[in-house]
Amino acid sequence: MTSRLLSLLVLAAAMCRGTAGVPVLAARGAQLQPGAVKALARGKLLLAGRELQDPHFAETVVLILERNAQGALGLVLNRPSDTPVTRLLPLPAGGSVPLVYQGGPVEGSGVLALVRSETARPDTKLVLPGVYEITAPAALDDLVKANAGPDRLRVFYGYAGWSSDQLERETRSGAWHVLDGTAAIVFDPDPATLWKRQIPHADEQMAAVGYRSSDARLY
Repeated sequence: MTSRLLSLLVLAAAMCRGTAGVPVLAARGAQLQPGAVKALARGKLLLAGRELQDPHFAETVVLILERNAQGALGLVLNRPSDTPVTRLLPLPAGGSVPLVYQGGPVEGSGVLALVRSETARPDTKLVLPGVYEITAPAALDDLVKANAGPDRLRVFYGYAGWSSDQLERETRSGAWHVLDGTAAIVFDPDPATLWKRQIPHADEQMAAVGYRSSDARLY
């Protein structure tokens, strides 16, 4: 994570939490999730719990890009827009014009982008097998020139950020389910319905492990 993005985590935390320091949950029914916090890591997916009411994150699927002692940073995968990236960045002529995804409520001074590739590419950083974060403008330009479509390239404006221990507290509260990330999910062809198709897997996971509020002692 760049120092610029790290410096924005405090602002991100203020924008991404409810009044109690965690996303707004329904008054009843939230379940503590023992063990889920241990799974938080780069490349994991955060799936919003059914009772998460925070408008920034209700029914979202978030890819974690960074998690360290200073906090965490991720991208909302399932909020496509009709905005072409050319409104935000100058791109080389003659190539594709990707549409921008709303990566989260915190606005940065540029964009973040992901590429799907079976092999490592210059100016990229591995997020999970088959998915790389683009780390230099030249890499994005090359993909645009090559007419990379949404099955290979996703561009995001804004991001989701959490201050130190905030994401952990939210996960304990039941706001988030933690699932393994895959390239197929990150580059799903129908992102608008992604949460509805993934939430049953989270329900199955919770049922299999037998999560209960009384399991809070496991943290």
